[in-house]
Order: sequence, then C-alpha cells, then structure tokens
Amino acid sequence: MLTSAGGHRPWMFLFFSNRLGGLGSLLVSLVVTALLVLLFVAVF
Repeated sequence: MLTSAGGHRPWMFLFFSNRLGGLGSLLVSLVVTALLVLLFVAVF
C-alpha cells in the first residue's frame, strides 16, 4: 500500500510521514483511496 502510494510522489509521502508520523500514513491512504474512486468515476 505504502509503495504504491509513494510511487508517483515519494517526496509527498515522506513529507507527510515526517510531519505527522502515523497520522500522515493514514492521510496518504485516504488520499490514495479518494484518487482511486475518482479514477473509477472518470473511467466509468
């Protein structure tokens, strides 16, 4: 999950992780989920 999340923007993931710690990981996961949903909506 974390690998795919930081695939395109690893610096973003590292930034959030360093700033917020565990909360950052949760935030990234939520953002990635939202992006996937938006992609699905855009495609279908």
